Amino acid sequence: MTENKKLVPKRRFKEFKNSNAWEQRKVKDLFSITRGYVLAANKTSETKSEEMVYPVYSSQTKDKGLMGYYNEYLYEDAITWTTDGANAGTVNYRPGKFYCTNVCGVLLSKEIDADKMMSAALNNVAKNHVSYVGNPKLMNNVMADIDIFIPKDKQERKLISEYFTKIDNLITLHQRKLEKMKALKAAYLSEMFPAEGERMPKRRFKAFTNAWEQRKLVELSNFITKGATPTTYGFKWEEDGIPFFRNDSIKDNRFIFGEFSYISEDANTALIRSEVRSGDILVAITGDIGKVGIVPENIEKANINQHMAKVRIKKDAYPYFVYQFLSTDKMQEKYKRIKTGISMPQLSLEQIRDIDITLPSMEEQKKIGDYFENFENLITLHQRNLEKLHKIKNAYLNEMFVGGER
Repeated sequence: MTENKKLVPKRRFKEFKNSNAWEQRKVKDLFSITRGYVLAANKTSETKSEEMVYPVYSSQTKDKGLMGYYNEYLYEDAITWTTDGANAGTVNYRPGKFYCTNVCGVLLSKEIDADKMMSAALNNVAKNHVSYVGNPKLMNNVMADIDIFIPKDKQERKLISEYFTKIDNLITLHQRKLEKMKALKAAYLSEMFPAEGERMPKRRFKAFTNAWEQRKLVELSNFITKGATPTTYGFKWEEDGIPFFRNDSIKDNRFIFGEFSYISEDANTALIRSEVRSGDILVAITGDIGKVGIVPENIEKANINQHMAKVRIKKDAYPYFVYQFLSTDKMQEKYKRIKTGISMPQLSLEQIRDIDITLPSMEEQKKIGDYFENFENLITLHQRNLEKLHKIKNAYLNEMFVGGER
């Protein structure tokens, strides 16, 4: 009886609450096992067309491994897993006709159907069987011998598969909304700021007609300095205290909360020159140069490491406008042109101070800055909704399956 309880998931559809325990089976007894074929990337198309209609999957994780589209297919309604490389052991269900490359193993329906439920069950345990001697691998013979737990009832497997298909479709929908918002913002940034060498943008709010003026960033700033590492001065990291931002605290030119450390009040006082506060603009000057963030309003004070520069704007310029200007594609291209270093790209404080900023009247600056701040808030909202859906999915994956944990 105790053993049977172990083979029952925590969460189950109500019609199966009193049904049989799940059973343990080997992959090779459930599916036919094969592999994809070599396909050069230049033979695929980035977009789907009447000729290039079939998706091609590879070992990458972006877009669930979608590499492009091709005019032939290998399999239909099957499960694939990555056999080699950093993503070895990643399992996905592939509905419809598709092509996959030689770094994909393939499970074809035999005793039971290849579906979303089975791919999720395998994804829970496959990583545990990856060999990390040299290049990570999960080869066909190892996959064949993996034990998984599955419901005996075909209808229960079908309901679980349909349930996770709905969640994945919802995640895809929110992901597309998020990407659309990001693309829309990028398009407006390119039109609402003048091109290099020009003084008028393509798109403006009504009632604004005057040409913009060019200033040096240093002229608009109270000061431009860079941070330091607390450990260099004998301070240690804390579990709580003053937030300490790093380059990876910024993603897509927005702050990602949680991606920072903490230092003590004493350490912050000792590093007062690199203390930042709400409205300060931060620019990555080492490594992933050109990433830009603005310290949010709910951060009273924080600190930064030596790989970031802080720019505190004077009252005659609007921080949110300058922040958006520094994050435009035009500026990203400029950072790459003026950088120094090869293995570790760098921007000097002098280069940051010497940046040319083209700006309009304060009234127009505020209009533009607030417009893009609202855009940022919408993007953040979509991002949080997406993260919430991923958490819900992972919670259900843990509760609705037997064996393995995500």
